[in-house]
Formats: sequence, structure tokens, C-alpha cells
Amino acid sequence: MNIIRSAILATCASVAVSGLALAQAPESGERHLRHTHMGMMHKHGRAHALRSDSFLGVIRQLELSDEQRQGIRSLLEANGGQRKALRERRQRNAAAMATALPNDPDYPALIEEQKRLAADLIQHRSELRTQVFALLTPEQQARLPELLAERQARIEERRKKMRERFRERRAAADA
Repeated sequence: MNIIRSAILATCASVAVSGLALAQAPESGERHLRHTHMGMMHKHGRAHALRSDSFLGVIRQLELSDEQRQGIRSLLEANGGQRKALRERRQRNAAAMATALPNDPDYPALIEEQKRLAADLIQHRSELRTQVFALLTPEQQARLPELLAERQARIEERRKKMRERFRERRAAADA
């Protein structure tokens, strides 16, 4: 049971951590940067690249200087290869896990690899956050806790509304 719990935890952690965005060069200056969240695009082309990480997601609200934007872009570009390699390893392991049964001789090794990948992804994200945080001014750093709390409140409100809609739909279907 502990192995299954660990596998589920590792899978959830790796999915949560893997959503960091890829960097993209700016097209037309300030307007483009604001529109695409500092020039970073999601791999599907949507402009919600940083939403997967609440810390990085609120950075765009801090009125960054051009130098700070470029620094963040550079960090994301420099970390892109490692991030991609981790994501590819996670995807290969997830594919193997999807077909492996608990009595498979390779199953424990797959679980251990999933744990290692989750730890590596968490460490990678932590290092990136630390580097981004160092680019901020003391005033911007002081605003982060407030912005994170506001973001969390919005998320909780959306979750509450979604639960209410789900209950209403289920009640209507049961009626």
C-alpha cells in the first residue's frame, strides 16, 4: 500500500511540477511581453505559461523592468534543456507505469524512478524560483506574499463554484 501511495504522490508531484513554460523571444516590445506573460509561451501556444506555478504566475503582476524580464527569460532559456529532459524522462516512465502490473519484476524500479523524477523536478523548480526571486527588488519581494494569498483566494473561489455546479448538475441528473 505504501508503494502505491508513493507512486500516486510521485505522479501527482511530477505532473504539478512539469508545467513550467518555455521561453520565447519578444516580437514587438512591451505590448507583446504583457500579452504573453513576459514573452513566455505554453507549449500549446496559449499565453498562460506561468499559471502552473503560483510563484512564477504572480511575478508578472510586479511591474518588472525590462532588465528583470530579460533576466527571467534568460533563466528560462538556460533551464529549458534540463526541464525538457526531465519532462521526457517522466513521460517515458509514465508510459511504462501505465502498462506495468504490481507483480512485474520491473515495477519497484519504475516506482523508484518516478520518485527520483518527482524529486528532481521539485529541486529544479525550487532552484528556478530562487534565481527569479533574486532578480526582484526588495519591494517586489515584499509584495509576493500578498499576491500569492490573493491568487490562492481566487483559486479557492473558483473551486467552490465548480463544486457547486457539479452538485447542481448531479442533483438535476438524479431528479
